[in-house]
Amino acid sequence: MRRSPRTCVSILAVLGFAVPLTGCGGGSSTASPEHPATTSASTAQTTTQAKTPTTPLGRPRNSAEAQLIVKADAICRRANVELAASKPKSAERAEILRVVPGNEAVEMRAAAELRDLKAPASLTRTWATIVDERRTLAKQLGTLVAKTESYDTVGVKRLTESKISLHKKLAAIARAAGFKDCSEYALQKNSGKGVPRT
Repeated sequence: MRRSPRTCVSILAVLGFAVPLTGCGGGSSTASPEHPATTSASTAQTTTQAKTPTTPLGRPRNSAEAQLIVKADAICRRANVELAASKPKSAERAEILRVVPGNEAVEMRAAAELRDLKAPASLTRTWATIVDERRTLAKQLGTLVAKTESYDTVGVKRLTESKISLHKKLAAIARAAGFKDCSEYALQKNSGKGVPRT
C-alpha cells in the first residue's frame, strides 16, 4: 500500500521525536572519574574499582546495599555503553527498524542480569521497582518497532510520552536509592526539545 507524502512526513516527524527513545541509558554522560566509559572489548568486565556508594545525604551505604549498587551499576553502565554505540544515525523509518531490535536485546539482557541480583531487605521493594521498570522500558522497544512497522504515528507518540514519564520516575527512584548508572538517562544533545534518550 502506498502512503501519501503527507502521511510519510507525519510518520517521519513522529519517528524523529522517537529516535531518542530507541534504547535506555545514558550516552557519553555515563563516563566519570569513578566510572570511565568502557570499550567494546572491555564491556564484559569492569576494571575500575568503584567508590563505596553513599545515600543521597552522603552517608556510606551498608555493605549489602553497597555491593548491590556496585554490581547493578556495572550492568547498567555496560548496557549504557552498548546503547550509546548503536544510536540510530537518522530518524528514517528503516534506520529505526534496523537499530531498535538490537537495543531491545541489550535492554532485555541487562534487565535479566539485574533481576538475578539479590537485594538486601532494606532495598527489596525499591529494587523490585527498578528492575520491573527497566524491563517495562525494554519491552516498550519491541512495541516501538511494531508501531513503527505499522505506521502508527499516534501510537508512537503515546509510547514516546509514556517512556519519557517512566524514565523520569525510574531515574528519581534509582538516584534516591544511591544508584548512579542505573539512574541515568541522557538528554539527546542535538535535540533542542530536551527529550530523554531511553
